[in-house]
Amino acid sequence: MQWLPTLIDPAGFRMENYDRTGKYRTTKNGKPVDAKGNFTSTLDIDGPFEGGKALAEKIAGSLEAKQCLTLQAYRWAVGSIAFATHEDNCPSSPI
Repeated sequence: MQWLPTLIDPAGFRMENYDRTGKYRTTKNGKPVDAKGNFTSTLDIDGPFEGGKALAEKIAGSLEAKQCLTLQAYRWAVGSIAFATHEDNCPSSPI
């Protein structure tokens, strides 16, 4: 699954203000943390954000994310990806 880091890393890097214990920080290894990001290719939340809180707020306010969560929860609940087509898959473009 070589594609996985290309999807997860961009979002994860936007939470660099938090260390592995969840403590907030503004520097890492003596350098300023860059927690700026930009959503592209979404239906309803394209645009810049900064930090984990803003990332979470954008996703929480996204109808597309809610629909994707609902679809994936249904698939998990029934133990199948029945009726899934390529168009049913949630967006997988990098953040």
